[in-house]
Amino acid sequence: MEQISFSYPAWVLVPCLLLALGCSALVYYRSQALSDKSSGAKWLLFVLRTLAAFLILLLLLNPIFKIFRKELRRPVLVMAQDVSRSLDAINQERRQEYLQARNEMEAALSEKYELVRLEFGQRVRTIRTDSFVSPYSDLSSAFDHCQNNLDLRTLNGVIFASDGIYNQGKNPLYHPLLSQIPVYSILVGDTTAFKDLSLANLYHSEIIHSGDPFAVQLDVKARNCSGEPFSLTVSEYTDGAWKQAAITQFKINASPFFQTAEFVLKSKMPGIYRYRLEASRLPGEKNTANNSREFYIEVLETKARVLIWAHSPHPDVAAIRNALLKTDRYTVDVVYSYDNNFESSNYQLVILHQIPSASKISSTLLNSLREGKMPVVFVTGEATDISQFNAFQDVIRITNGNRSTNEVTPHLNPDFNSFTQPEALSTYTQRSAPLTCLFGTYETHPSASVFLYQKIGKVQTQYPLWVLSEKAGQRRAFILGTGLWKWRLSEFGNTNQTQIFDELISKTIQYAITKSDDRRLRVNSSKSVYPSGEPVFFTAEFYNDNLERINQPDLQLDIIDEKKSRFPFVFSKTDNYYTLNGGSFSPGSYQYVAKVNWNQKEFRKDGRFTISSFDLESAETTADFELLRNLSDKSGGKSFLPNDLDQLTSQLMQQTESKATLYFNIDFIPLIDIKWVFMAIFALLATEWFLRRFWGSY
Repeated sequence: MEQISFSYPAWVLVPCLLLALGCSALVYYRSQALSDKSSGAKWLLFVLRTLAAFLILLLLLNPIFKIFRKELRRPVLVMAQDVSRSLDAINQERRQEYLQARNEMEAALSEKYELVRLEFGQRVRTIRTDSFVSPYSDLSSAFDHCQNNLDLRTLNGVIFASDGIYNQGKNPLYHPLLSQIPVYSILVGDTTAFKDLSLANLYHSEIIHSGDPFAVQLDVKARNCSGEPFSLTVSEYTDGAWKQAAITQFKINASPFFQTAEFVLKSKMPGIYRYRLEASRLPGEKNTANNSREFYIEVLETKARVLIWAHSPHPDVAAIRNALLKTDRYTVDVVYSYDNNFESSNYQLVILHQIPSASKISSTLLNSLREGKMPVVFVTGEATDISQFNAFQDVIRITNGNRSTNEVTPHLNPDFNSFTQPEALSTYTQRSAPLTCLFGTYETHPSASVFLYQKIGKVQTQYPLWVLSEKAGQRRAFILGTGLWKWRLSEFGNTNQTQIFDELISKTIQYAITKSDDRRLRVNSSKSVYPSGEPVFFTAEFYNDNLERINQPDLQLDIIDEKKSRFPFVFSKTDNYYTLNGGSFSPGSYQYVAKVNWNQKEFRKDGRFTISSFDLESAETTADFELLRNLSDKSGGKSFLPNDLDQLTSQLMQQTESKATLYFNIDFIPLIDIKWVFMAIFALLATEWFLRRFWGSY
């Protein structure tokens, strides 16, 4: 059904029609051009011209068509099937019987419902494979998919076929979908509780610094093993063999049994180290795959040593020091201008707080910082000697100063991109307390990247407040004001934390301490340690002689396993960089070598990554039907065994509230958007022109 509406009164059509008739009459009334033609021919041309003119005038009125559409939608039912590897342990005959019964149930339900078939494990898929090979079980991902991709107004329920075991994602019992949609659980799996000793949750730091001790905690579980002794061994994989690092003895005194074991190990030289925790096998134990766990530790260089060299004690010094100590990357020492008994070469970065100053300080130490191209962060203030400051560096120059100060607040530079900015930084700077800055004219070198500008009163100036610079391979940072402690204190008063301030200081120090990367070929793996079954992903960049990022040449990658077998790949080209999805690999350590040829030169980059051997799906194989029953009870659904699928089918088919819904939709289409109107106008005018041409009028 269609209707037409006008933004003008309908009687306006009458003047339009009269105007169209008048235009045609002016052309054909008493026209001598067609005097030899019959009146019928003249009337035909008159009508063609009138219709074309009327349609053009009608378009000027911009009428709108209202099109009413009816749409009958059947209720939607989701059939979500768990395809994790734990279900592959079910007896083959039983699994085939279940799959056949499920397919018959789906065929029957499809007469009333629109079925959406999902498979979930490590991720959700909308295709049906029935291949139970997923290395993880993420039950909540199926509910996430329903909530994010389906119309909950038409969704009448979720049939959830699983064994209830999950080892990834959130606990599905707390998913918000359960309060909106009923879940009908199909209890698939084996609940037989065999004698089993398992190593469950493992806790350790993935990244540590060289020389630091690190703790490894492990939850040990057992059932039906009361009175059994066992040993727990930690081994390190070195030189192609496992070497014992620690061992301890336990005795299982209850069923079920739970205990947390802890080992403290010493880190070594920088690199990636492989460890294994292994529990001795108990007599009669059926599942021994969960008796061992492997983990990897990445050892980094020792913590960077940072020196804060201050003119005198100041609350800014404590604020900066506490911000840096929030991370495990730095050790921080503080000295003052009257203490010259330190060696600057022992540090990777120096923060000069109001130094150089008018007080006597060691010029030898200052010269060693400048000549050694030590990364330096300057914090200027009232005690800063401007002339010495200008002479010490050539990035910021302060002139016309008279040792007076201004109270300034920060405002952001929208073009700054030297590091990612903390969230809510704009609001943070607007609420920041003013800093005390030296009065004068500020000039910046072109190499300087301004992060924050000075705002004096309500005037947003172009004077820098927070600056980063990289010149001649040396990185520096400048905070051109004191009073930073007020920023940290006010943030804590407003939010009970100091996250944004600490992040600003940490990222500024990280920028200054990081060496400039002048490598032409840069290849990065998304992780240094991958879980078993996860694809290995690489990104790469290549720079030409002018240090412009390009991807014209082909970039090759060889992955080499522990047996020296090579797996060759070629990177894909995306925009002006490279990407590669290498797929999944067997557990073990791997090397990779990337090569590209450009201007008759070969550029290479190598690295390492490791695939963890622990299989989460083998850690627990006893089905958790209690979780599935709780899901159904909480959502208002019911749970069914595979042999009772006909009962589930009958219940869903008899639900009176599950009915098809009739939707009425109204589409508003302006006449000017309808193409056939323009085609009709063209056809009318073209026909009139052709007939007049044919009859000799032109």
